Amino acid sequence: MNIITGNGTDDTANLQQAIDDITTTGGRILLEGVIHLSEIDLTNRHSITIEGDGVGASEIVPLGNTNSVLDLTGSYYINLKNFKLGQHDQTAVPKMGILVAQNALHQSNRLLFDNIQVDGKYSVAALYYSGISSSTIRDCAFWNYHNNYNYTATFTKNNLSAMVSSFATIPNDNFPSGDINIFGTEFHAMVPAGGAINYPLRLHDMTGMKFFGGNVSGSGSELVTLNSTNNLLLFHGTAFYSENGTPPGAVFSNLGICSNIELRKCAVPAVPVFSGPNAYSNATQA
Repeated sequence: MNIITGNGTDDTANLQQAIDDITTTGGRILLEGVIHLSEIDLTNRHSITIEGDGVGASEIVPLGNTNSVLDLTGSYYINLKNFKLGQHDQTAVPKMGILVAQNALHQSNRLLFDNIQVDGKYSVAALYYSGISSSTIRDCAFWNYHNNYNYTATFTKNNLSAMVSSFATIPNDNFPSGDINIFGTEFHAMVPAGGAINYPLRLHDMTGMKFFGGNVSGSGSELVTLNSTNNLLLFHGTAFYSENGTPPGAVFSNLGICSNIELRKCAVPAVPVFSGPNAYSNATQA
C-alpha cells in the first residue's frame, strides 16, 4: 500500500507516481491529510483503490482551472472511498470534479464510489459520467456552487456535453449505459447570491438506473432534467426539495422520450412531479 501525505503545496506528482507504479498490478493508495492536486491521470487503469481516512480527515484541494481533478476515462475496477474533493469556497474552478468516460475498447465499468464528497465549483459538473454501465455509488454527496447554469451530476450515454480528457480519447459513440445503482447519495445544486440557476441531476439516454434514498435539491425550474431517451428509472425513498425556498416548476422535466419511470415512497414538493414539453410513458408515483 502506498501512503500519500499532503505536503502543503502540490501533491500531484507524488500521487501520480504512486498510481503509475501500480498501473500493471493494481493496488491501494491511502490519502492522509490535505492533498493539493491539479489533475490526476487515472485513465485506462484497473484494480486501483484510492482511499482516505474519512470525509472529515482526508481532503483533496483543487489547484487550478483544470479539465478535471480525477480523470477515470477508460478505467475499470476502480474504487474511490472515504475522502472529500473540493471546498465550497474554493477559488479554482475545474470543469469537472470527477470525469468518468468510456474509451474505444468499451472496457470501462464496475466502478465503486463509496463515502466520498465532491464539493466546490465546477463549470460543467461535479460528477460527469459518460457511457459507463454496471457501477455503484454509495453514501456519497455531490455539491456544485458554481453560478453559471450547469449541473451537479450528469449521466449520459454518449457524452452529451462533448467533454474531453486531458490524457485519453473519448470517442463519439453510443455506449450501453445503465445498471447504475445509487444508494444513500445526495446531489445538491447550490447558487451563491446573485448567481444563475443550477440543476442537480441530468440523465441523458440512460436505462436501468436505480436510486435508493438520498436527496436531490436545487434552485432551478426542475430538479431532474431528462434528455433524449430514458427508460427504466427507479427512485425509491429519495427526497426532492428546493434549496432557495422557491419550489421548482416540477420535479422532473422531460425534454425527450421517457418511459417506465417510477417513484416509490419519495418525498416531493407540492408541484407537478412529471412535467416538460414531452410526454411520459408509464410514469408512476406511489
